[in-house]
Formats: sequence, structure tokens, C-alpha cells
Amino acid sequence: MGCCSGKKPAVQLPQVPQGKITVPQLQADGSIKFPEGVEILQIDGYTPCEDNPRLLKPNGPGCSFRITGVMLNKNGTYTPYHVCRHQKCEHRSKQVTFKICEGCPFRATE
Repeated sequence: MGCCSGKKPAVQLPQVPQGKITVPQLQADGSIKFPEGVEILQIDGYTPCEDNPRLLKPNGPGCSFRITGVMLNKNGTYTPYHVCRHQKCEHRSKQVTFKICEGCPFRATE
């Protein structure tokens, strides 16, 4: 018997037209890109890019071991959430700040 036994899922998500992005997107370098038509909000630790005002650049150091998510708060603001993935770092799998990453001996910028 297959998954869900042919029943509809309990949660129905709204269908977004294919190719239409409606939320901020994280880029590989840690920057956040806001799509056209979406209000560009101020996010702590990020500054608008001079070349592209719809792109927010992180104020802190880059690291290829850090992953970032953007959380939408109940009041409509966004908060970045950074987590370290380096196996030897004491902050592995924990939330980190740019200040923690700045002094990390394992930080990799590639």
C-alpha cells in the first residue's frame, strides 16, 4: 500500500505559478535577494548592495561552513539564522553570529 493510502494530505498549500518567486531567496554567498514586488525589509546584520538595491549583503565575514536561513517573525520582520556545519568547531549545529565566525579558526571563505 502506498504512502497516505490514497488520502489527501492534511495540509493544502497554496499553489504558486511555476517560476514565480514570492519570498526572499538566500544566495550562495550569504546574501539575500528580494524578488520584484516584495517589500525590501531591513534585516539586522545586512546592508543593501550599491549595484542592486533588491540584494542585501551580509556585514560579517563569509564562511562556506555556515548555513543561513531567514525566519519570518510574527510581526512581519525577517531575522537571519546562521548555523555552523564545521565538524571540529565547538559551535557545530548551533546558532552562530558574525562575531563568532570572525574569530573562528576553521572559517573557510571558499
